[in-house]
Amino acid sequence: MQTPRDVELEGLDDPPRPPQGPPLRRPPGPGPVAGRHPAARRRRGVVASAGVDVAEARVRDSDIGIWWVDAFTDRAGGGNPAAVCALSKPLAPAVMQAVAAELGLSETAFVEPPGSEGVRPLRWFTPSVEVDLCGHATLAAAHVLADASSSVRFATRSGEVAVARLGERRLELDFPAATVGEEASGEAGLAELAGALGETPVWAGRGGPDVLVELPSAAAVAECRPDLAAIARVDARAVAVFAAGDHVGGDLASADRATGGHDVDYVARLFAPQSGIDEDPATGSLQCALGPLWAGRTGHERLAMRQLSPRGAAMEVTVAGDRVRVAGRAVTVLRGRLDLDAFG
Repeated sequence: MQTPRDVELEGLDDPPRPPQGPPLRRPPGPGPVAGRHPAARRRRGVVASAGVDVAEARVRDSDIGIWWVDAFTDRAGGGNPAAVCALSKPLAPAVMQAVAAELGLSETAFVEPPGSEGVRPLRWFTPSVEVDLCGHATLAAAHVLADASSSVRFATRSGEVAVARLGERRLELDFPAATVGEEASGEAGLAELAGALGETPVWAGRGGPDVLVELPSAAAVAECRPDLAAIARVDARAVAVFAAGDHVGGDLASADRATGGHDVDYVARLFAPQSGIDEDPATGSLQCALGPLWAGRTGHERLAMRQLSPRGAAMEVTVAGDRVRVAGRAVTVLRGRLDLDAFG
């Protein structure tokens, strides 16, 4: 993985340095432009040889560092992709929303430099709204910022969130537990959810900002094909479906190798068209409700879960009183610069 020394995050405003490839050969044709030293063209490699003025390729004050990180996975193409924008100063919410809409990922995280106590302000935006809590984008931000032995503390709309590094590419989020209560378990409520999900629920309730719907099996969760228009009418951040796996006493290593509901305590999926996301590939914040719910049923505080989205994701969930710790891995896929001038 890339460490802060690799990406040079000092102050969050230094640009990442692109890898240096072999020297380019000038194609046959006219010599260097008059008045410009040949070295000036070589300094910018492909940019200069493509005919772009060197000055235009320099990093500008309006540029910010941006990373694409796949969270809750150990391979590119798995888990949930998030963008992480490293700011040198606060941005207007409208600009952050416009950036998130342009990127089109389920969440984009915006991180400011740390304050006097070392806590970094962090905000999350879907393509259409700002959200109060987001697990995978927090994991992605910590993956970019934390070195091999440190933890990172964020100030968020849900309070302070700490992320500890447990080992190579493995991080653990410390979130507040969510309250879980029955709301939709009446006959009419279950019938309405059955129509929206195309599956017959065994239980339904509310966990934090989400509606939770238990299905009879992991296979039912995997095969669920909801009516997204009907889901969008549910008064909640999202609708999550979940079911038991076939493992007791969670182990993230086995969860990483799992397929379907094998070797995990529970499985889940989350649909959030009302938040601009048809299906979230991996949802760390959902475990703030499902972790305590499942721990209360089984008596096990340490659990393994798998999110059965098409991309797939694995998490280890530890319930500790009024806190829930969610552990997983992350992979950096892309690093670059974002031009804020493009957003007005």
